[in-house]
This record gives sequence, C-alpha cells and structure tokens, in this order.
Amino acid sequence: MSLSSINGSSGVSSAGSSSIALLQKEAQSIQKQITQESKSSDDAKTKARVMMMLEVQLQQIEAQIQQIQAKAAQAATSSAKSTTTDTTAQQPAKPTSKIDKLA
Repeated sequence: MSLSSINGSSGVSSAGSSSIALLQKEAQSIQKQITQESKSSDDAKTKARVMMMLEVQLQQIEAQIQQIQAKAAQAATSSAKSTTTDTTAQQPAKPTSKIDKLA
C-alpha cells in the first residue's frame, strides 16, 4: 500500500484538511509498523496475522480519507450550484390565452 493514493483535495475545507493530515500520519505510522513486523523475529504465522491486521487498519484509514474528500467535493459542487442564478425565474410568463396575447 502506498500513500500516493492518499492526497488532500483542493476542495477540502481546513477541518477536512487537518483530518486528512492526521489520517495520513496514522497511515504512515501503520506502514512503519508493517515494515517493522516484516523484519521481526516473530514466527511466520504471527507475522502474517499482525501484518494482516495492520493492512486492514490501513485500508480503513484510506477509506476515511476518501470519504472526507468525497464529502468535500460534494459540498463544493452544491455550493457552486447554489451560487449560479436561475435565469428562467427572471423571464416574464408567456401569455396563455388570446386575450393575454392581444394585450
């Protein structure tokens, strides 16, 4: 697992950015633990079990980062949509009867 897939998004709020930064630090720590465990003198069965648990934790962290980024992207999209003006509301209503058309 590499951290290259764990990047902050430009649309992430400062709270989201700090959350991502903390999660990235945690992911780096887990990667160090994986490296240490791979070099440890534990028997193969224990080593595999510990490394598997660490890999699961790392995947959970990556999923959390992706959720934060997705929420930020969704919020940015919603914000952009709400700031655009609705031009249809500004157009006058079209006449519906012959009397309205004559006026």
